[in-house]
Amino acid sequence: MREYKDIKLIAKEVKQELTRQYPDCQWSTRIERFSGGQALNVTLMTAPFEAFAKDKDCNGNPIRGYAQLNQYRFQRPNDENVNNGAYLTKEAWECMANAYKIASRDNWNNSDPQADYFDVNYWLHLEIGRWDKPFVKAS
Repeated sequence: MREYKDIKLIAKEVKQELTRQYPDCQWSTRIERFSGGQALNVTLMTAPFEAFAKDKDCNGNPIRGYAQLNQYRFQRPNDENVNNGAYLTKEAWECMANAYKIASRDNWNNSDPQADYFDVNYWLHLEIGRWDKPFVKAS
C-alpha cells in the first residue's frame, strides 16, 4: 500500500503538474470530502485546441461545452476517441488520458465489487468544462 497523502495536497500537486505539462491550458482541481470517502475532480477548462470533435454526443444530444468522462475508458483507447458518449478530438483525448495518469498516481484501488467492498484513496472525476461554466477554446 502506498503512503497516505492528504487529498488537498494531491489536488495541488496534480494541478501543478498539469500546468507544467500543459502551460496553455487552464485546469481546475477540486476536492470533496464525504462520509465514506473523498473525491478529486480534475477539469479541463480552456485549451488551445478544440476538445469536442462533434457538437452532439452518441445519442444526438448537444454537448454544450461540457462532458463528464469515464476514467476507465482511457485504459482502452478506441478508434473514434469516444468517452462517455462524447466524441473527443485526438488532442483532447491525449491530454485527458495523461491527466488521468497524473491524477491517479497517489490513488489505490483494493476494491472487491463482488463482495461489495470498496477501498480507494479517492474517487477520481474527469471533466471537460463544467455544467455551469463550459469549456472554451483559447485563441
